[in-house]
Amino acid sequence: MAPLARQALLAAINPATGRRWNSNARYVVAAAVLLELAHEGRFTVSGTGKALRYTLRDSTPLGDPVLDEALQSLEAAGFGKRLARYVSVMPSDERLIEQLVGQGLLVDETHRVLGVLPRRRLLPTATAGREEVVARIRSALLGEAVPDERTALLVVALHVGIPCSLFVPRGRVREADRRRDELLESIGDDVRAVVMAVRAVRDRREGGDSSSV
Repeated sequence: MAPLARQALLAAINPATGRRWNSNARYVVAAAVLLELAHEGRFTVSGTGKALRYTLRDSTPLGDPVLDEALQSLEAAGFGKRLARYVSVMPSDERLIEQLVGQGLLVDETHRVLGVLPRRRLLPTATAGREEVVARIRSALLGEAVPDERTALLVVALHVGIPCSLFVPRGRVREADRRRDELLESIGDDVRAVVMAVRAVRDRREGGDSSSV
């Protein structure tokens, strides 16, 4: 299955506009990268909140450029470090866009509005599989199916900054929000700690309210 960060970024692109849903995509990508590395047993965490620390267990490359770049950054930072300090050194959404364009999964184009103002559009190609990714997210949020482990990780990564309203009908947003929160609570202490650490960094830098998404 495709790396979580790739799925998260594709899901965060609004197909109607070709734009990322909001500026939080960078934190969603960081969360997805960290959750995947933790899921693969590459690091463990201890503590909570701002004091959450990570210990790298294995820096062997996984074969994905973005994940391997993140591993190298965590390894260079040392051991037993506060995770929040290194969210910013995780590969960015722009780095991932570059990779997906190179793989033919995303078209990055610029067109002019009214013939004057340049506007960027990100267009997933048919082979990117965005529709399948969004279908799994929607199914999990609406309780139509019990999500597998990776889909659950994807949903909680999106919890960092992408609203459920992107994936479900307007009348079922509250239901989806509630189910997403329940999933985060049930998925495990380490996963929840990583998500909350990334959200804390987002709130500090963006001045956001973590209860708003």
